[in-house]
Amino acid sequence: MDIPKESSDTAADRPVTRGSADDAETYSLTLANDTRDLLSRFDKALPNASVEDVIGDANRDGTASHTTDHPFPELQYHGKWNAGDEDTYWFPQGISGSADALEDGQYQGHTVVLVSWYDNVDLSPDPKVDKGGRLSFVRQDTPDDPDYRHVLLVDPFIDDDGHPDFKAVPTHAGGIAWYGNYVYVTDTFNGIKVFDLDHMWKVDTSGDDIGRDSNGDYHAHGYKYVVPRVFDYAATTSGAEPGLRYSFVALDRTTKPDSIVVSEWWTEDEMPDRDARIVRWEIDYRTRELRYGSASNAKATEWFRSTLTHMQGIASVKGRFYISRSVADADKSFVVVDKDGTTKYFGTGLSGPEDLFHDANNNVLWTQSEQPNGRQYGTIDLSDAP
Repeated sequence: MDIPKESSDTAADRPVTRGSADDAETYSLTLANDTRDLLSRFDKALPNASVEDVIGDANRDGTASHTTDHPFPELQYHGKWNAGDEDTYWFPQGISGSADALEDGQYQGHTVVLVSWYDNVDLSPDPKVDKGGRLSFVRQDTPDDPDYRHVLLVDPFIDDDGHPDFKAVPTHAGGIAWYGNYVYVTDTFNGIKVFDLDHMWKVDTSGDDIGRDSNGDYHAHGYKYVVPRVFDYAATTSGAEPGLRYSFVALDRTTKPDSIVVSEWWTEDEMPDRDARIVRWEIDYRTRELRYGSASNAKATEWFRSTLTHMQGIASVKGRFYISRSVADADKSFVVVDKDGTTKYFGTGLSGPEDLFHDANNNVLWTQSEQPNGRQYGTIDLSDAP
């Protein structure tokens, strides 16, 4: 990227400025809490399920509409959840899709949008039980007729009696990036959790418990499918910089090699003495993991400071940043930062805009909104971008 370093004449009108290249390695992610050696035991104990199986077993009908007159960056395609998900205590956050997962845009023969949700326990009918996070697989093979199914995120372990078991994954799931068989889910103060779609399992839908019961049956709070966490990327910030908040993540297929970009939610009250940051790591298309240096440790390759508050999502495309924000001034809820740091502000018309991801095959950004009774997901046409 060519965004300039911060100086007295750029700070005011260019809210995103490049950090020192020497300081990029301040931000590192280290492979941790690897459970992949357990997966074969679960594969034997439970019926396996593929993404195609889940899509083929979609049990909820959404609706969709198109807007022909859509000034940038208002949505041109509008997808909506069913009535039960429109105002549920589960809140949608991250968004990715098969266009992220594989370069041709399809996964196991389907075009899919993937959305993460978190259990807002403060609004839950049972606030003592945190069901954690879930993913929605939305079939987009026929965009005008989207259907979908929710899948619960779980953490696998071996219980005291030596049986495979799992538990919910408490998470805000603020951002996701689907790359190959892995789904990267931000873990706000800790780094990133990674889930493996090659090892989804079908469980008993009776009851509202989770894990293995005394009869050897498995449950997941009523969900039919689960996807396991297979490893974490534990975050470290060295030097004088405060720890990075991993609020949202996006895949960038326009860099060589591919990369992910992470940034952070921050408000005026929380940042009187510091700025938000945007940080990039390279990713390996062969392993679908980050590109490591030594000891399974990945150092960031570049970073930026940002004075933009209330950021909710970011996409990095050919040297440009596209940023969504939940701010009182709706006309500044969407930000475009050019290569030279020039910044333009727009409104999207969304209530509570969230994450972003780039679909290169159709030259659009996907985004969504979280507020109950106004939730929708859809596309922003980049061919209209100034």
